[in-house]
Amino acid sequence: MRNLKKEEQDLIVFMLRDNSLNKDYTQDISKSTVQEMDDGGMGSLKFLYNDGKMRKFHKGIANISILDIDEVPVSFAINVDDNGDLFELDVFKGDFSPLQQFPIPPYKVLPPPQRL
Repeated sequence: MRNLKKEEQDLIVFMLRDNSLNKDYTQDISKSTVQEMDDGGMGSLKFLYNDGKMRKFHKGIANISILDIDEVPVSFAINVDDNGDLFELDVFKGDFSPLQQFPIPPYKVLPPPQRL
């Protein structure tokens, strides 16, 4: 259990900059407590709360893809729980290898994949 690192906060704020939801998730982001998830070192984080509420995944609210420094695409998704609170930062690297470097601004966001 730990606080969000600066680079994690920056990425989350960037991802939520165009958030069309009626909730400002970035207001107290620096006070967020997270737990690193067992994902093979890709960097996924689960948000922790001390309010006693049972929390489960509800939906994704933001996602982007960025190249890691080894040029492998990495998908970042922000999910909320059924209480409407931040649930996790889900990180998935295209080749399942550990994240080499957490992204830092300016972000080189990859275009979304083309739909057939």
